[in-house]
Amino acid sequence: MTEISSVGGTLLNRLFALADKDRDAKVSGAEMSELLDQVGQKGKLEQVMAAQDADKDGALSLEEWPGKLLSSDVIGQLLTVQDNKAMSPAARAELAQQAKDAYFARVDVDGNGVLNREEIEADKVMNQANYLDNGALPNIAVMFREGADRNAITKDDILVAQRLDTSGMTAMPIKQIAEEDMTDAEREMIQIAKEGAARSPDAGMPAEPVPEPETPEAMRARVSSAEFSAALLSRLLAQFGGATAPAPDVGDSAG
Repeated sequence: MTEISSVGGTLLNRLFALADKDRDAKVSGAEMSELLDQVGQKGKLEQVMAAQDADKDGALSLEEWPGKLLSSDVIGQLLTVQDNKAMSPAARAELAQQAKDAYFARVDVDGNGVLNREEIEADKVMNQANYLDNGALPNIAVMFREGADRNAITKDDILVAQRLDTSGMTAMPIKQIAEEDMTDAEREMIQIAKEGAARSPDAGMPAEPVPEPETPEAMRARVSSAEFSAALLSRLLAQFGGATAPAPDVGDSAG
């Protein structure tokens, strides 16, 4: 069996092992049909086999199996930050809507018009696998409206923002101003902030510990061993020549 070291390749390798029920190092048409049936795509067997079965023997070997995730599944926008800043508000709003539409079309694998936790998590796994393999974060960050039902996310619940390129930025030292050197307006602002903090429900409580950022190694292990939910299976099967994609990838949009 071919060794695959990438995170996306590991996920696809695990998919092969899941499909190869009789352990003969090939996924037969019947085995592929069973896998497709798990995500309601049994009718696409002929498309998948036509796209992947290079030697036309009616089965897929590991060499005929996708070995990496499609780069088109990486979220991103082919626009620089400078281009984005130069846009009119209307053009930025149109770009944001395109990103939302693309995200929704890609993530809504069951096509029911709302996103659930399983679909959102599957998209996150795919994005993180692509990030780990390609070393670049997507340009567009996707967030959800506060209070939105994570099992019924609609397009109206989706917010998008373009990531800033901070690679060329340098840290600026914080300028400390003595109270006697402050203007009246600055003193008033600080007093308002102090009073607001004193009224906070968390006032006087010990600070929450800042969680340690996840190491690339830990993220790699977590993503590589992600649970094969129906949504993640569907997203992985969409790598087969594009034949089983749940919806057209109308553009590049995160997770």
